[in-house]
Amino acid sequence: MHDAISHSISKFFAAVLASAILFSNVSGAAGSAGSSSVTLPMQEYLDLRKQSEKTNLTSIQTVKISGDYGQNLELKVQGVVSGRAESVVLISDATNLEILDCSGSAVITRTPTEILLLPLADRFNMGCKMQFKTWQENAFVIRNALSVQASANNADIQMEDQEEGRLLHFYRRMRSLAAPGGPVQEPSVTGRYRLTVKSDEVQFEYQFSIYNPNSSVFTLTLPKKNQEILQKISTNLEHSEKDAGVTAQLPPGESQMIWRGRLTGDGFVPTFTKGRQMLLFENDPLLQVNVTGAQKKISLQDVGISPHFTGAQAFLMEKTDHLKWTAKEVQVFEGLQFTVQNANYRFFWSPSTSALGEATFSIDNQGLAEIPLPLEARVRYLEVDGVPQILAKNSNGELLLRVPQGNAHQVFLQFEPTSKGSRDRKSVV
Repeated sequence: MHDAISHSISKFFAAVLASAILFSNVSGAAGSAGSSSVTLPMQEYLDLRKQSEKTNLTSIQTVKISGDYGQNLELKVQGVVSGRAESVVLISDATNLEILDCSGSAVITRTPTEILLLPLADRFNMGCKMQFKTWQENAFVIRNALSVQASANNADIQMEDQEEGRLLHFYRRMRSLAAPGGPVQEPSVTGRYRLTVKSDEVQFEYQFSIYNPNSSVFTLTLPKKNQEILQKISTNLEHSEKDAGVTAQLPPGESQMIWRGRLTGDGFVPTFTKGRQMLLFENDPLLQVNVTGAQKKISLQDVGISPHFTGAQAFLMEKTDHLKWTAKEVQVFEGLQFTVQNANYRFFWSPSTSALGEATFSIDNQGLAEIPLPLEARVRYLEVDGVPQILAKNSNGELLLRVPQGNAHQVFLQFEPTSKGSRDRKSVV
């Protein structure tokens, strides 16, 4: 009986042990299958990751240019973005081109030769004005666009596919001339004027674009209406100057003339009343100027002349406009012209002789030719940046430091304190 029981117990433990071993094997196999791994070289791993990442792409689908060549052109751009928006080159060879008054879901930036576009939405639309510094003949390249459409009044346009994009070439279409022997017609003049008010004078620059519609030479006098003193005339036209104005011989078609000089009058009226007459008015920042007599303001870009100073104003001059101005100097806050960055002092005391002091300090000079240094001491020696200096003083008895412009200039000074300075032990700086 006892042997039977022992045999049963042995079989039970054997079964339990077999089950434990089987469970362990199954669990190990499952764990091994769930934690399988593959070892790859780093470069192959990075290549696989790149394939799974979303590509960033900005697609410019349509570029349209339209309007009146010689006055205003409009630029319209449409496109889409996949992934993160990135800047792309829209126009290259854009030295003579200006992009103005943009609106829509994209931003325009530029370099000296390129116009760049940065979308602000996945699907973007943008509209801008286009201006050229000169309108006779212009060429530029539209980049990264699937479709380019261009049409303009008063211009012939040639488009050519190039490796970098679509080349657009604009040629100004000349207006027809009057038939020989027909009635003589007056030339038309577009005037662009810049007045610069300074404390001692008023400078001017006049730019005239003149069109002679006749088939023969026309003699035109450009009058001096504002007591102009001409200092320079730039033109290819045959001309002569008199007190009343400048007389020019105009060939058929378009011509240019530029006047530069100064005004002696107290106001301004445009040289011509017909045609488009635009004025840019500016003044020295040290002047406060009040302008009256012009009714219609326009943007600075519409004038076509760049200002020299900020705060310039632009006007479209009408026939009855007579510009007047008053100017006065503004008060300017005095700025900090030098700073002492650090200073160190050392004194030598003796009961039998006068005390001797040494000072070393670093100066940031922001433009003073001489820095006055008040001292209650007798100066014995001075050097700046290791170079000995002459001991010079002004009418107030202040030591004059001639320190170059810039920072971290080292000054070394030896001095004997006066009796008052000895008692108070004041620093020299």
